[in-house]
Amino acid sequence: MDGDIAVRVRAANGATRDDAWIRRQPVPLQRRLLGAGRFALIGLAGGAAFILVPLIHLLGILFALAMMGLAAARLRATAVVSGAGGTCPRCAHSGAFFVGVGRRRFRLPIKAACEACGVALMLSL
Repeated sequence: MDGDIAVRVRAANGATRDDAWIRRQPVPLQRRLLGAGRFALIGLAGGAAFILVPLIHLLGILFALAMMGLAAARLRATAVVSGAGGTCPRCAHSGAFFVGVGRRRFRLPIKAACEACGVALMLSL
């Protein structure tokens, strides 16, 4: 299930098309461990920096916990969305869809947007 997957695209106004695609890219375990380790180290360093400051040390602890949560999410993401495209059902522009910045976990349905008209799109099987 790697590579391009044919999906249905639905615009915010209800129009649909069946000629869209999503590119799925697997993430190897070593890359996931490195990404999760970076987040965990940043969280621990940020939490340790504020531990000696009265009252603000609580924010440092919350920051460290939040970063640990992000690290766990990175570790669980075995596949990510590397691109999506097709023909927009609203404006009929054929091209790429905006699916977000960075590594987005592959899970259908996926929210996207048309790069030409900016309408909200939903990509699903």
